[in-house]
Amino acid sequence: MVRYRAQVAQVRKLAAGYLLLQGTGTLAWWALLMLYPPARMPFLAPGAPDSTLMVFIVPDLAIFISSAFVAAYGLSKDRDWAWTALCVQTGAAVYAALYALALPFVSGGAWLGAAMMLPSLILLPLFMWLLRPESLR
Repeated sequence: MVRYRAQVAQVRKLAAGYLLLQGTGTLAWWALLMLYPPARMPFLAPGAPDSTLMVFIVPDLAIFISSAFVAAYGLSKDRDWAWTALCVQTGAAVYAALYALALPFVSGGAWLGAAMMLPSLILLPLFMWLLRPESLR
């Protein structure tokens, strides 16, 4: 039982670090897109206007980035509500990742965005599963 708790603590620490990196990285990515418009091209479908990408800044700030930071904090402090925050973040990330993965298959472009979202699609559901409350095991 002690070993199990130590493993959960390690996963919690790893998940918190990943979420902090993801939130910070996404903020930096948006700053780059705002300050240097040519950087938007690899994330757009061929021929699509900038607005098709820029419209995502509000949901990213309100849900994707903020829930990453909230979940990272909660996990790092072992708060009771941390798993719920991780579930919100995972839902937001999986939705965004599936969109980013579908875009290149439909449009033939924007492969960089798809590649950047793959870790979120894989790691966050894994963290959510591994850190689920004991009552759900």
